[in-house]
Amino acid sequence: MASPRANAIANHVETAKRLLLELEEQSQTAFQALGQDSGDRFLAAVGARDQILVQLNGVIEALAHERPSPEAPLDLSGEPESSTTQVNLMLDEMARVAARALESHHELMARTQMERDRLAAALTRAQRPDGVADSYSAASRVPRTQMLSISG
Repeated sequence: MASPRANAIANHVETAKRLLLELEEQSQTAFQALGQDSGDRFLAAVGARDQILVQLNGVIEALAHERPSPEAPLDLSGEPESSTTQVNLMLDEMARVAARALESHHELMARTQMERDRLAAALTRAQRPDGVADSYSAASRVPRTQMLSISG
């Protein structure tokens, strides 16, 4: 039978895994919204990610308080207790999910920076005078003829 501490850890680990999966989902939403005309969906996804991270921080803090000591009790055969082994397996699984979420976070950051740089370059190009257009503009200017008005 699992100890109450192991059950609490299991609950925290499951909650953390769920939040990490939600974090990955919001990354995918942000990827899809990146580069669209309106940044509303992207900003909403980033805002949702921030809220998830706050919740995840709380779960990790609670998990840290429940974490068994590194010197786990041994059973009669000299092996760590099975609840400690189960906890370690759960934490390993959570670490794998966290690694995937971190990878998607890094990819989102890289894509966002690429989009930012693309937009900055487009803005710079738009602000630069266009030599070809200016030369055509100068060549196509028709001098205004002077007219004399009879009426005044």
